[in-house]
Amino acid sequence: SYQGERSPEGAISCTSCKAGTYLDFETKTCIDCPRGTYSEERAVSCIQCDVMFYQPMKGSGSCIPCEAVSI
Repeated sequence: SYQGERSPEGAISCTSCKAGTYLDFETKTCIDCPRGTYSEERAVSCIQCDVMFYQPMKGSGSCIPCEAVSI
């Protein structure tokens, strides 16, 4: 199996974890990234949103930029 891919025992090919999920090596399943994080396809971990970005939903493939605020 390749990084971020999984396959059941006896499988003839691997399946990639989709964006917004990561491969849990212990359970060998794709798990949704928690809120405040994201992942690209075939990820083995989720990435925290950068400063000035957020993600209120779990299982996301990107973060949302914060609105610019005038002072």
